[in-house]
Amino acid sequence: MTDYDALAMVIGGVDRRSPAERMADRIRLVLETQPGDLPYAPRLGCDLRGLVGATASKPRIAEARSRITGALDRFLPDARLASVEVELVEAQAHDSSYRGTPLAEAALASQRASVVLEIRIEVSTPDGPLHFQALMQP
Repeated sequence: MTDYDALAMVIGGVDRRSPAERMADRIRLVLETQPGDLPYAPRLGCDLRGLVGATASKPRIAEARSRITGALDRFLPDARLASVEVELVEAQAHDSSYRGTPLAEAALASQRASVVLEIRIEVSTPDGPLHFQALMQP
């Protein structure tokens, strides 16, 4: 089985989703999977975690876009990418009131400013254009 074949598997009955819904799920799978996470497809994924801790700069955003585009081109060869936009947005404040959060960690979390990647992708599908949007923490 190739990494691409892993994206086409359906467990259980008949897949009744539209081609656009299947494509959105496949995009999400590639973006949310870190290479090495799936033992049956160890190369599958997009290495966004490799950017964690890096300075939030224009070159880093360009690197994230390049990683996303490269992963989608590699693992979704039938997806015709019309556009891939990536930008940094401030993350919502973390709720550190969870009872299991240590006091010191909760205090640090409340002071920390963090950002997430806002990813907007347009793909041409047989059903027409698909607009995919996700917020991901690199």
